[in-house]
Amino acid sequence: MKSKFFVGVGRVDITPHIGGPLQGYTPWRNSESINDNLHLTAYLIEQGDTRVILASADLVSIPTILDRQLRAAMGKAADIKPEHIILAATHTHSGPATATDAEGNCRNPEYFENILLPAAIAAAKEAAANLQPAQMGVGTTESQVGINRRQL
Repeated sequence: MKSKFFVGVGRVDITPHIGGPLQGYTPWRNSESINDNLHLTAYLIEQGDTRVILASADLVSIPTILDRQLRAAMGKAADIKPEHIILAATHTHSGPATATDAEGNCRNPEYFENILLPAAIAAAKEAAANLQPAQMGVGTTESQVGINRRQL
């Protein structure tokens, strides 16, 4: 007999304050306005005794040391082992700086500590609180996105 399958979603705004450093520019430059808000979205999936989180954040990258801290905090918030959490960046170059220095310290600690870390915890908690029975399916299709148009 198959065990029931549950999914919960949490989505939290991670938009930095205007004036903060942006990642993806050399030299770094600061934001001047907000065109679209940025988000961290967490999908908590549970089946039987196994719980996992698949999450994405609208950031250019998440350095390994920050990834470990975020996954540990999210795991604690949702009662999930950190190694059962996958956290990926969408790679937006218009996002806040999250790079680390040679010692592994975030070069934008105000953003990490006051916005990103609390948001990751909140998204994990929200996903856990929103668990609902779900079904999963698989489909296939073709896409013309991300191909070399000269090879068509």
